[in-house]
Amino acid sequence: MKNSDRFAITSEFFDNPIIRLLSLLENGDENIMILLRLMFIADSSDDGGNLTVANGVYYTPEMLGAVLSKPLEAIQSALDIFEKFGITECKNGVIRILDFIDNSDENEADIIREQTRKRVAKHRQKNRSVTQCNGECNADVTLHVTQEEKENEKEESSLKKKSTPHTPRKEKVTLKEEKAKEKECQDSSEELFAVSKAKQRVIDKWNGAGLTEIKGVRTGSDRYRMLNARLREYGEEQILEAIEKAKSSSFLKGQNSKGWVITFDWFLKPNNFIKVLEGNYCERETQHKPFKSPAYYPDRKPSYDIEAFKRGLTSSGKI
Repeated sequence: MKNSDRFAITSEFFDNPIIRLLSLLENGDENIMILLRLMFIADSSDDGGNLTVANGVYYTPEMLGAVLSKPLEAIQSALDIFEKFGITECKNGVIRILDFIDNSDENEADIIREQTRKRVAKHRQKNRSVTQCNGECNADVTLHVTQEEKENEKEESSLKKKSTPHTPRKEKVTLKEEKAKEKECQDSSEELFAVSKAKQRVIDKWNGAGLTEIKGVRTGSDRYRMLNARLREYGEEQILEAIEKAKSSSFLKGQNSKGWVITFDWFLKPNNFIKVLEGNYCERETQHKPFKSPAYYPDRKPSYDIEAFKRGLTSSGKI
């Protein structure tokens, strides 16, 4: 039998501190059910915890959504939370349940038990065959077989002890340390929840801006890493502000010589993001001040004498 050592499905599964914290998050019960089904998939895959469909073919979030009958957004959100809590990891597109141990020793133990059973059966068969001998012979054989059976039982007993997983003794933890650890996990879960919500608001803002629509952000992808980096560097408000500026830019929406339109991945690149945020692609409106003739100012007196000017023209014969 194969199972996750850290999240073994036992009666104590829901008492696990991390499972209890998961239940406190939004859609916590749904995420726990997704985790249980992922554990069953990994167990049946028998690939060291990898969520494997067949040899060399691994489950993607889209495939998991189809198999589990869940929306893609719900699967991606759950995988994001599991990765933050150290339950899963995604490397090179392969989703893996961590601490998923293949207990191959049990198969070896089964083989040894079977060999021991056959050896005991052989000795018993030999014992039955020699019972036809005289009483002295029977006593010797019976004594010999009994001794063999005791040795076999002793071997089986030591084998069971070996195959039984050792449960390390828990160290004593003070109440103060336990509360501090729970508070740390609670703060981490609240921060994770806030970051997950911020990502969704960024995606909704982008899709509502009339730009190139995106379907989602897959966990472990380049888009996922760049969005996390921009959130850490600038925060949600500045990302939403940059999207608003991209929305008002005709150049970024295709009104350029090549008809190029901004994409979400281009937007998230560090050098491009800061240019959009600073308004480098916003339209520049030239403000022309309207010309106003002197007649527009009826209360303003001219700086010259009109009558003297007329007298000068008359005396010169020009009028």
